[in-house]
Amino acid sequence: MFYAGGVASALLGGIAATFVVGSASDRVGPWRVLSGLLVFGVVFMALIGLSGAAAGVLIATVLQAGFCMIGAHHLMTVLAATLYPTAMRATGTSWAVAIGRIGSIVGPLIGGTLIGWHWPLPVLFAAMAVFAVGAGIAALFLARANPMRKGQVGEA
Repeated sequence: MFYAGGVASALLGGIAATFVVGSASDRVGPWRVLSGLLVFGVVFMALIGLSGAAAGVLIATVLQAGFCMIGAHHLMTVLAATLYPTAMRATGTSWAVAIGRIGSIVGPLIGGTLIGWHWPLPVLFAAMAVFAVGAGIAALFLARANPMRKGQVGEA
């Protein structure tokens, strides 16, 4: 029963992020929003493992992690288009999404293996958060390399 509630709360967080992330990006800039989502996403992912058996706390933490990580994923897809010249924008963005799909296939395999090795939940979720830290570091480098980093996504 909890698994359905946990997954649903992550997805509800992602739906809420869809409405909030776009307007926040317009106000403060997409790279700042992405950085904030990844930082807080790492925190909430690590807290999932520390939430214990309190279902309400766990569902609320998963909702917040879903908001941050799914919102960051949506924003990364939008920002990928700003990193490529117009002539190769569709191809570059498609490759970025395809590589992300590989991660969505391999991630559960690694997670299942770690669960099979009886990793404690706090360590398991902290290990997953490491990948979000890597995404945050990559985003910092991409923000510096992006000629539109001070501008908004829609500017040409």
